[in-house]
Amino acid sequence: IIEAYKSALACDPTSAFGGIVALNRPLDEETAKVITEIFTEVVIAPGADAAAEAVFAKKKNLRLLITDGLPTQGRTAPRKNTVTARERNDLFNEAVRTLPRAPVNVILFPMEGDPAAAALYWQLGLASGGSFLSPSTDWP
Repeated sequence: IIEAYKSALACDPTSAFGGIVALNRPLDEETAKVITEIFTEVVIAPGADAAAEAVFAKKKNLRLLITDGLPTQGRTAPRKNTVTARERNDLFNEAVRTLPRAPVNVILFPMEGDPAAAALYWQLGLASGGSFLSPSTDWP
């Protein structure tokens, strides 16, 4: 991923200053260090390890946007094809416990499924000092 980033940066290093970087793989420490060599405002990635988050935490005006959802599978393989609302709630809470202590901003689009999910995501945003946005006129 570092080589792809460097190749993209080489195309126009002047315009990249203060830009947004979007990755299609989780961010690691080495890549985070390379990205922070120039002023970058936002990095969007489907995940980040703790070391990468620590690199970004040292940068005052850099925002990391994680685009993946919370896991829907626990540490062991599922025993059946579906989960109950209670099981999903337990998995959600297990995943929340693994999050770094940082504000979590949630953008939740309308979805079918457990109607309690929206409330849990709203509570996650509130409890972490983040925000909750549900961009639909007919939601919930």
